[in-house]
Amino acid sequence: MRIGIDAREPKKGNLTGIGRLSKIFLEQARDKDGFQFVAFQNQDSLPLNLRCKVVKFYEPATFLFERFIFPYYIKKETLDWFLSFYPKLPAAGRLRYAVFIHDLRYLDMRQKISLLKRKLYQRATKEVIKKANVIFVGSKYTKEIILSRFKAKERNISVIPYPVDSIFCIKKEEKESIKALGDYILYVGSFSPLKNVSFLIDVFGEAKKEISAGELKLVLVGKEDEGFMRIKQKVKESTLEKSVKFLTNVDDSYLAGLYNNARLFVSLSLEEGFGLPVAEALACGCRVVCSDISPFREIGLNYPYYVKPYNKQEVVRTILSALNKEISWEKRKERSSFIRSKYLPSLFYESVLKEISA
Repeated sequence: MRIGIDAREPKKGNLTGIGRLSKIFLEQARDKDGFQFVAFQNQDSLPLNLRCKVVKFYEPATFLFERFIFPYYIKKETLDWFLSFYPKLPAAGRLRYAVFIHDLRYLDMRQKISLLKRKLYQRATKEVIKKANVIFVGSKYTKEIILSRFKAKERNISVIPYPVDSIFCIKKEEKESIKALGDYILYVGSFSPLKNVSFLIDVFGEAKKEISAGELKLVLVGKEDEGFMRIKQKVKESTLEKSVKFLTNVDDSYLAGLYNNARLFVSLSLEEGFGLPVAEALACGCRVVCSDISPFREIGLNYPYYVKPYNKQEVVRTILSALNKEISWEKRKERSSFIRSKYLPSLFYESVLKEISA
C-alpha cells in the first residue's frame, strides 16, 4: 500500500499543533510491513530525517498550487491513499483519502471571523467530509459535532487521541533562563477568542491580589499573531505588565522545561477539539487547572482541577487552592507515566495505519 502524506507542515520556526502532529507521524513512518510512504514538502517545511521517499517542490501561492500543481505531483507517485493532517484535500484522481479535522471552532459565533469566511470554511469542510474515506478526530466531542452539523457517515469517523512527543516527560534539571522566571503559572496555545486568554489575564490579576508573598508571574507561550498582539496590548494597559511574560518561537526542549517548572498550567478554553497542551503538561507532571469541557475530561480524567471557564470567582479560588497544595515527586511521576503511556506516538501511528488498511 502506497500512502502519500501532506508533509508541508511542520514548518521552519513555526511548529503549530498540526505541525507537531504531522512531525510525530512522519518520524514514525518507514517503508515496511507492506506500507510505502511518500512525503510531500515545500520550501518552508522543517527538515526532518525521514525514512521514506520525499518529494520536494517550490510553492509560491498556496491556493493556486493546491488547485492545479499539487495534484500533478501526487498523480505522478501512483498512490493508493493520501493522508492530510489538516482539513484540505487535493483533487488528485481516484485515490482514497484520510484527513484530520481537529476542531470546528469557526462554527462558534464567539470566534471573531467574518460571515463570508465562516461560510467558506463551512463549505470547504462539507467538501472534505464528503470526499474523505476516513476522518480522524482527536476527541469524541469533535466526532459528535461533525455528526450533528454535517451529513457524515459515522463509520467513516475514527477517534484517535493525539500523541504526546516523548520529549514531554518529568525531569528535575532546569535551564538557567527558566530558573530566572521564578514562580509562574503557564499557558501554552493560541490567542484566539475561544482560548479565553483575556479572561485568564483578568483571573490572574485577581489571584495576584490574594497572594501575600512571592512574585508570581503568568507566562504565555504562543505564536505572535493578531490575537497575541491584542492580549499584549491589554496587559500593557493594565497593572500587570511586569508580572506577565510573553514567549514566542519556543522549541520543544525549552517548552518541556517550562511545563516541568511551572507552579500550575492553566487553560480556560471555551471550546477545544483535543487540547494537546493539557496532555503535554500532565506528561511533564505539572498540575493543571482547566475548563470543565468534554475534550479536557477525555484527556485528563481525574488529574486536573476542572472549572467553569466564565466563573471568575470559582477559577480564582481553584487556582489559589491548587497553588497552596504541594504534590510529591512520586505522584508527579505516576501522573506522567500514565499520561505518556496513554498518548504514545507509536500507538498513534499504528492506529492511523490500522484504520487506513481496514
